[in-house]
Amino acid sequence: SVLGLGGLAAGDGAGRGALVSAVGNGMSVVLYVVLACAHIVPGYYLWRYATAIRRLHTHCSTAGLEDALEQEKLFWRFAGILTLVSIVVALIVMGVALVVVGLYVVTGAGK
Repeated sequence: SVLGLGGLAAGDGAGRGALVSAVGNGMSVVLYVVLACAHIVPGYYLWRYATAIRRLHTHCSTAGLEDALEQEKLFWRFAGILTLVSIVVALIVMGVALVVVGLYVVTGAGK
């Protein structure tokens, strides 16, 4: 991957570029697996909603409409919670990055 090539290019001749490449590729795989798993739950909620809509289309009852709306509500509740969690995680990551960069600058490690 591009991350792997960047890790190899970042080497200092002591073989550390290959290590950076391996870690970068491993983190990419973990990220993709986590993102794939995060899409399973909303897909399940949408599948339940689609099933309820199909039943409503077939039987046209008030109970079917209530069930379909309940399934839709569950999906959007989950989507809202997932959005809030994503925003909080992004803010935490940005805060940690700012602290790390600040420490890097203050200690003069970049010289």
